[in-house]
Amino acid sequence: SKDIVLITFDKQHPNVIAIDSNTGREVWKYDPKVEGYDPETYASREFITYTWDVEVIDDINDDDIQDVVISSWYSVIALEGDDGEEIWINDDACTHDIWSIEILDDKIIAGSEAGELVAVNKEDGELEWTSEIKPTTTVLLRSLTTVIEREIPSAINDIIVIGEDILISADNGFLYTISGDDGTKNDDYEL
Repeated sequence: SKDIVLITFDKQHPNVIAIDSNTGREVWKYDPKVEGYDPETYASREFITYTWDVEVIDDINDDDIQDVVISSWYSVIALEGDDGEEIWINDDACTHDIWSIEILDDKIIAGSEAGELVAVNKEDGELEWTSEIKPTTTVLLRSLTTVIEREIPSAINDIIVIGEDILISADNGFLYTISGDDGTKNDDYEL
């Protein structure tokens, strides 16, 4: 039987948990961390970050067990499927929270709240390409007496792999098709 990997929106305790699907018992847990400063003492310390997405991936550390990839804050992290130990971490591919990840062949595709779309190599986490959609969209907001322009961020909310292409949805009301080979934009569609 396969284990179940789930994420919880908790920053006080480990928030990636693998559960045995037969017994319901915890197999392992992982708490993604980032170095920061305590707001009360100004001392440097580690903080647990939220985990936004999780994907099971084919074995990448040659132990014949499927592994796990998560997005947490602005990091993509590969974990061993049997014990949750870090295989690699990429914490500089994106500059904002990574909301969504998806697997495409030998790449992990990640999309951030700032409209950054990146591909990292699944074996070592190295950046393969970057594709940035339009960071904001200007919309007109109308009331009874005024019309104002407002910038809407284009956070990437969902990533769908279709063959060798990637379909993404963004907060700016557009769908984008991106080449999975090199990250170039193929087309966009306004909803």
